[in-house]
Amino acid sequence: MHRMSRAVSLCLALAALSTPAFAQGAETPYVEVSGSARGEVAFDRAIVPFTLRNEAASAEDAARDLAEKSRQVVDALSQIGVGDPNLRINGPLLSVIYNNVTEEQGGRKVEKSTPAGIRGEVSFRVTTTDFKKIPKILAAATGAGALVSSPTFEVANLAEQRARLGVEAVRTAVARAKQLAEAAGARTGRILSIVDERGGRQPMEARTLAMASDAAPEIPVLPGRAMLEHVVTVRVELAQP
Repeated sequence: MHRMSRAVSLCLALAALSTPAFAQGAETPYVEVSGSARGEVAFDRAIVPFTLRNEAASAEDAARDLAEKSRQVVDALSQIGVGDPNLRINGPLLSVIYNNVTEEQGGRKVEKSTPAGIRGEVSFRVTTTDFKKIPKILAAATGAGALVSSPTFEVANLAEQRARLGVEAVRTAVARAKQLAEAAGARTGRILSIVDERGGRQPMEARTLAMASDAAPEIPVLPGRAMLEHVVTVRVELAQP
């Protein structure tokens, strides 16, 4: 269950409450209130990216070596229960390596680029909700010589959490508008507008250190929690009591 706290900042715009103010054609009196709602959420999904890279004399050699190492990674991940649809592989991506060579031509020095080999790359992206598997995923990647990036953590149902906070923020603002109207000797009428500010803090991207060592399975993964905030501005009509 999320802990909710409410913060309300007020911007009060009250038209005169005398009889002429409610006459037909006059500007509608209103009260405008900004409301916010906060909730703490837990990260429940991790993204573990890593990349295999190599250099070879030919494209065939580069592709063959990457294929062999990729199979090694896939087999290692399979042994810990990671596979489709939680594994995405892109590649191989091959590019030519050039060397700059300076030559003498007609008494002048001219620089030329000559092919020197092929550079290859295959990128992997593993998604998991079992954080205890992350060290083993890192070990499988580094065991094949992959370059590992720090895992990132996400909230899977973030849109649902934001929507819930948005409803809470509107309710807070409307309740406060009613209190202000009653204090001014009026009552609230229609809601004239709701502006979704969404200017609150975003979930911080938690990270854990990815170490390429035999001790990788011993590294603890502590993703932590994050604070969400949803802000709205509500304009409510004022009516005679």
